[in-house]
Amino acid sequence: MKRAIQFFPVVFLLIITASATEDYTKSPLTFSGFTASQHGQVVRGQYQWRQYNHVWTSNILGGLVAQFVASDYLTVRLGMEFNAWFNDYPLKMNAAKEPGNDKYWGIYLSEAFGRFSFLKHDAVSLKLDLGYFPYKYNPEVRCLGEYLFRSGTYPIYLINNFDFPLARLEGGRLGLSYTSEYFGVNLDLMALFEHEVRPFHDVTLASIFNFDIAKMFSLGGGVSFAHLISVDEELTTPTLKSVPDAAQSMYVQDNDTGFYTFRGTKLMARATIDLFGIAREKNALLGEILGGSGGKLYGELAIIGLKNYPSNSDVFGANPYGYDKLDEKTPVMFGFNIPFWKILDVFAIEFEHFKCPYPNHMLTVFRLGIPVPNAPGGQKPYDSTAYANKDNWKWSLYMKKRITNNFTCVLQMARNHERYTIDRGVWQNYDYQIKTVLPKEWLWHFKVQFDL
Repeated sequence: MKRAIQFFPVVFLLIITASATEDYTKSPLTFSGFTASQHGQVVRGQYQWRQYNHVWTSNILGGLVAQFVASDYLTVRLGMEFNAWFNDYPLKMNAAKEPGNDKYWGIYLSEAFGRFSFLKHDAVSLKLDLGYFPYKYNPEVRCLGEYLFRSGTYPIYLINNFDFPLARLEGGRLGLSYTSEYFGVNLDLMALFEHEVRPFHDVTLASIFNFDIAKMFSLGGGVSFAHLISVDEELTTPTLKSVPDAAQSMYVQDNDTGFYTFRGTKLMARATIDLFGIAREKNALLGEILGGSGGKLYGELAIIGLKNYPSNSDVFGANPYGYDKLDEKTPVMFGFNIPFWKILDVFAIEFEHFKCPYPNHMLTVFRLGIPVPNAPGGQKPYDSTAYANKDNWKWSLYMKKRITNNFTCVLQMARNHERYTIDRGVWQNYDYQIKTVLPKEWLWHFKVQFDL
């Protein structure tokens, strides 16, 4: 593995060199890629339920995508990414639990899928993607949102990553779209396999639709039947007899009602209003002032799990963990792209309100494989008073500027749902809690990126 990691940058550079010296515009095989250097700081935040301030983060990214156009009806894409990260959690914890090297390397698949195009028409298209593909349904979102595929039910958790407001999905997607000058509609039907979060391999069925009207309004919605088809029902809906001993010792119940199921139905609705839609295209000066996204107001909400689970916090063992109210399962975000002349290409400010009474923590899912919230410090039952209202609001300020065709800078300040990047092989150093929880906690990132 060590040799493969060392060999990857060499291959990466050789392919880039080749693509720079040959004209692939006449070839069915083309390459694209990027290199990026990211740095930042958790100005004030948490790590394993303790307060840590001014924690520096740093990593180097590289990516390469090969695209092969086999025919008018088939395109194949294969992408790999390389990541080197440094000191991405408090060094005091590192020294106590893992002295020595605190630099890690990783190489992983970023996409691998084939696209079949069944219709060749200017207005109508029908495409089928099979494999592992990136997917984004809310085009304006820069940080918060995209809930349908960046969340989990029972326990509810949300996921954010810096400058990556989308998901990578495994399975199949059938997309039908119609586009005219002032109207567009798109429908995606998906059958997906879970490959990121336990229980693995379960099948999720999902559908996304979108309407674009007069280049001023965009309305969309979707549904996801998460873990609808289980490959092992004891993993999808565990009982006391099927969960690990560690889970039983932490969450002892008199019966199985303390455990829910990872299966759940999620609904999503989104909208974008382009205040200068048609005027942006008709007036060259206005279009130059606003750019491609300036003046757009957008929002999204989701119901993460339609089913309510009753709670009884008075008697531990009768079910201390509950989702009793719809608003406790409904994150709502809204954002605005502020016009900024030619100084910035994107200047987006986003806010989110989510009234979930439990922390955005994933230990019980990753480590134990049980669908219940995690308790700070192993509290039994979980005392939600510290999180019921104090962590409801999240925010993000995102700025992006393309200096040249190949060089881009990004700056973000946020209190969102990011987690520390830590090698999961060192389980005692991994934190399943988000970095910034309470109102005074926040972080920032800066990135320079070169595109090929």
